[in-house]
Amino acid sequence: IGKGEFALAPDGQTRGMTSDAYRALWLGTPIFQPPAYAGRFNEILLVDATIALDALYECSWIVKYVEPTSCNDLVAPPPGNPMRYVAFAQLGQRNLGQPVEKVTFASDEVGLITREGLHLPVQHKPHLRKCVVDLPGSRCGETSAPYVFWFGRGRPGFYALGVRDGRPDVGSASRGREVVSVP
Repeated sequence: IGKGEFALAPDGQTRGMTSDAYRALWLGTPIFQPPAYAGRFNEILLVDATIALDALYECSWIVKYVEPTSCNDLVAPPPGNPMRYVAFAQLGQRNLGQPVEKVTFASDEVGLITREGLHLPVQHKPHLRKCVVDLPGSRCGETSAPYVFWFGRGRPGFYALGVRDGRPDVGSASRGREVVSVP
């Protein structure tokens, strides 16, 4: 389940370790989906907080319309504040067409935050080519939820907008509150 792309920059140069070494970090830990998440959170999302947000942008080739450091997380970090973890998520399909401000979550569910959403272009590119993914666990400013999308220039983008009407190709992503820590 490892994604070695994070070890490479767009110019093909490694940043601190080889792709194989980075992939090995993820492959060494058995990962089991909590039974309560089956059918609800079936997408695996690898999250690495050891990567600076600017480096994450660079690795994902994201066009920055909003500075990620201007976004605040509304969701508390996973228990133990792990630096690397596996989250089980849904990428907005369940909330397509609903404005981010009107989406509600179950007690064991939280909206994706900025850092989690910035991993999507590398790990879930095909989905992003079809849908815009709101990140309801963060806000940029007082009312703007950030989102990740693919636009006509063949690159993903990161933006934030205030309250907007629901669109059929936009959905709020979420994950199960419980994550699996990776050493």
